[in-house]
Amino acid sequence: MADSKYLDLQRKFVEHELSAATGFRWADFDGKKVGWSVVLLRRASVVHAPATFGKTTEMEEQASRLRSEGHKAIFVALRRVRAESSFEAALLPEERVSYDEWRSNPTSTITVFLDSLDEASPKNSDDLSLPLALVTRAVSWPASDVRWVISTRPAMLTNGVINQLRRTFSRGQTLSATTGARSTSPGQTTVHSVFSERVVDPETLAIFSMSSLESAQAVRYMRERLSVSRAPEVLAMASRRGLNNLMSNPGGLSMLADIDLLDHPPD
Repeated sequence: MADSKYLDLQRKFVEHELSAATGFRWADFDGKKVGWSVVLLRRASVVHAPATFGKTTEMEEQASRLRSEGHKAIFVALRRVRAESSFEAALLPEERVSYDEWRSNPTSTITVFLDSLDEASPKNSDDLSLPLALVTRAVSWPASDVRWVISTRPAMLTNGVINQLRRTFSRGQTLSATTGARSTSPGQTTVHSVFSERVVDPETLAIFSMSSLESAQAVRYMRERLSVSRAPEVLAMASRRGLNNLMSNPGGLSMLADIDLLDHPPD
């Protein structure tokens, strides 16, 4: 269920440029950031970010927004699919309603938001066959018109997992990931893959990183979501104390609000 206190921060994403020479090219430096409208244009998108960045909240909200606009959309945690050994049993009530309506007339597009790929197979990150098979079978993929958005932490995106996702969700030309150089983002997350060439095809799997919050977004989140009236001062103090990593995402900002840096700073 979407968060009733959801705050639309206009979160941005960066699609990876893939090439043999450089591997993942982090385009944050170039300002090539896009919103949800671009992510949802692709047949299948993987959105990755570290913990507490807000992936789950954003995906729940996007599913709810699409339903409110008259589209069919469902959000489901992949770990629940694995635990229940059933796609239908893993759905929450409002998701199940949208799913059942689509199943009764599966000619329209349904958007499936699969949350937390990394939590679905904690012991063997390269083997997601069972939960993915349960999901794709439930929506008759690839025969049906389905759009996919899949979230995960970056460490999950090994060559084997990326290739498995491409085989499962791509309808266009499929490429294979190969071992190569490691490329690190400004946030120090590493993805262990390079690709032989770049293919621009809306039917192939796209990989997006969720961008860190910018200063204005962080201030707004602290003021409107966390009720911190002196948000700019708190963020300035956090920066002086070397806590910049906590300023980049909603979870970190919640920690800063609890610390009370201005009135009762830790020793």
